[in-house]
Amino acid sequence: MNEVFLSDASQTRPPRYRVWGRWALLGMAWAGMVAALLWGRAQLSLADEAMALQAIMAARQQEPELVTLSLLESPTDWSQLHRRVALEGFWLAQHTVLLEGLDAQGRSGTWVMTPLQLDASTAVWVQRGWIPRSSAINGSWPEFETEGGVVRLQGRISPELSTPAVVTAGAPPSASGSSKIRQNLSLAQFREETGVQMLAVVMQTDDPDPGLARELPSPAAQAAHHQVVAHQWFVLAAVLAMVCLWFHLFQPLLHARRSSS
Repeated sequence: MNEVFLSDASQTRPPRYRVWGRWALLGMAWAGMVAALLWGRAQLSLADEAMALQAIMAARQQEPELVTLSLLESPTDWSQLHRRVALEGFWLAQHTVLLEGLDAQGRSGTWVMTPLQLDASTAVWVQRGWIPRSSAINGSWPEFETEGGVVRLQGRISPELSTPAVVTAGAPPSASGSSKIRQNLSLAQFREETGVQMLAVVMQTDDPDPGLARELPSPAAQAAHHQVVAHQWFVLAAVLAMVCLWFHLFQPLLHARRSSS
């Protein structure tokens, strides 16, 4: 009789590998839930940073515009990031570069960067506009205009580009015929390459030159994107939590009730 009872019990008990597999999957679900929560929180932190930047930029927009003469007399004013500027100088078109990047809508293309000479010893690096990658025809980029003579433009002082320079192999020349397409390029590296002593990076904000688009990315839009991504991570965490509760709590209870009945 005892042998029969033990045989029946061994048949109803699940195999050991199934038990260990069940606990392994449960552990992975808990780990995934924690990871999803952490990634969601990280996205919310990025959204908070973007909103803080938007507030700083809005405050800077209320301050008086800095003009070329005052900036030349007080070079330390270039450290006031996001401050509005009105500049007068002439383009150094031979030093134009195209930096690969995305526009405000996340489309792939390049940003046109040209130094603007303010006086004999002072220049700034101007982010003039954007060219979509889809506009490239037969390996060459579409024409864009670079005005000669004295140029007057409006913009804002932008954070410095600081990633290492990488030349794209086989990159086609730009409209000036001498510029290179780059994946990344810092201001210090550009100074070393060209010998032009640029003090800052300026993002041009007035009407773009023909052939260029100038839909500038907004920190508020970036914050909204991070919030959407955070919501998706939190939804995933909630789904994983429900799975964990089902297998860890509700399913054993249901199994216990069926066994007792």
